[in-house]
Amino acid sequence: MVGILVHGDNHFIVRGPRPNFATAMELARHWSVIQIGARTPPYLAGWSISTREFREDLEWAIVVPGEGERNPAVAQLLDELRARGISVMNANHDLLTTMYRAFNARNLDEILPVLHPEVDWPNGMEGGRVFGREGVREYWTRQWKMIDPHVEPVGFEDVDGRTAVNVHQTVRDLSGNVLADQMVRHVYEIRDGLVVSMEIVPGG
Repeated sequence: MVGILVHGDNHFIVRGPRPNFATAMELARHWSVIQIGARTPPYLAGWSISTREFREDLEWAIVVPGEGERNPAVAQLLDELRARGISVMNANHDLLTTMYRAFNARNLDEILPVLHPEVDWPNGMEGGRVFGREGVREYWTRQWKMIDPHVEPVGFEDVDGRTAVNVHQTVRDLSGNVLADQMVRHVYEIRDGLVVSMEIVPGG
């Protein structure tokens, strides 16, 4: 099999099966800093960089976090693959989908580890910002004692190095009465697999 691994402003055409996110990140790091004479770790030996492939031969695509803006030609290629019915796996999208699911389940132990220790987070209920994992924990714990929010991601977009998510947000009181039912847009900065900040844009 042949696929494309996109890492920030870099990309690799890869011969081998589609890797999972953890392996894709290991491959990107290895190939980005590889030194002459360095040996490929045995657990990465099933993949190799290929320089003689046609775009029509690509069978998988995966995007992992990295520095820099994505090359427009690579972005166009990913769009072409989607049009062909090939799923483009995106580590940031997967991370956020998992985070929304954990939020709806009120599972802080699953969410907090993917937040940066000094995360900058909006206080959408009272205004202002909260900072750090413990600040987010205290905010959400207080919020859930007052209202019952549910957030469902319906679309992702990578914009200017950040990830924007269109979200269907439903807020109920603790008796189940609907207080708000609307679309909002959440814009995230994600660095090295951790959420550094989030902004809320009304209207989605």
